[in-house]
Amino acid sequence: MLIVADIRRQVERFIEADLVIKKGLQRRIINSRALARYILEANRLDSTLDAILGIVRRYPLGSENDNRHRQVFKDCEIATRNEVADLAVETVQAS
Repeated sequence: MLIVADIRRQVERFIEADLVIKKGLQRRIINSRALARYILEANRLDSTLDAILGIVRRYPLGSENDNRHRQVFKDCEIATRNEVADLAVETVQAS
């Protein structure tokens, strides 16, 4: 039997691995109970639906960090050659 911390890590890894699920949670367009049921069945976890549901509902969405990252990188230029990326960032001091 897995302990609660292990189950939480497995659920969080499952969400992190699937970008569609992660973005859907951030946009609040995914039914949490249906997702918990799907995770429980897909991973065959030794836990209850309510426990998985609690973990899904407590999953950190991180939407405010995404907005800050978008703001920082909105004017960046990215060029790739030979599988090497070059990121050019221009900084402007606020007056």
